[in-house]
Amino acid sequence: MSGLPDTPPYRPSVADVAALLRARTKDAEGREVGTFNDDTRPTGTDVELHIDAALSLVGIQVPADFPVTFTGAVSALVAYRAALRIEKSYFPEQVRSDRSAYEQLRQEYVDDLQALTDALAASGSSEYGSAGSRAHSEATPTYLSVYGQLPFDDYWPEPENAANWQDPFQPPREPPLPEDLPVGDLPASGAELP
Repeated sequence: MSGLPDTPPYRPSVADVAALLRARTKDAEGREVGTFNDDTRPTGTDVELHIDAALSLVGIQVPADFPVTFTGAVSALVAYRAALRIEKSYFPEQVRSDRSAYEQLRQEYVDDLQALTDALAASGSSEYGSAGSRAHSEATPTYLSVYGQLPFDDYWPEPENAANWQDPFQPPREPPLPEDLPVGDLPASGAELP
């Protein structure tokens, strides 16, 4: 479930996104309007769609019960994320040629997201940042643990060992048989198993 509700009060406005991309708020005659509207590219309606997408993307990184004091920070993150989407969508050639503010906006977004994550962890919001919560490193199911073959805590199969490779002549089967699974579990270095 996303951390942000369907119509959050911290949804940034088109003007909030325009404040980050003021140079992009030009009309057909090249005049800087100061916000996105029907005469700009993108239009205000286009920006609203990017804000909706940004809400979803930021929402998966924010707990549903974050403190009200973080409302402004979440709104600013959503505005940054929408601005990044607009830069890549409408000005990709400038992003690729480094004639866009994309990298600076992205770095600000990453820094602000980290600051929000740290502040949420410090606030104790839903144990945000503790093991098993969104902002903390979680155990990732590996091939071995998914298939119940993990007798060791820190052991990973190494694809460099040819003994771990699948049979290239075996076509895929549904459902896969145990011998169809991706790799074996022999170490690449030939080291002894723990």
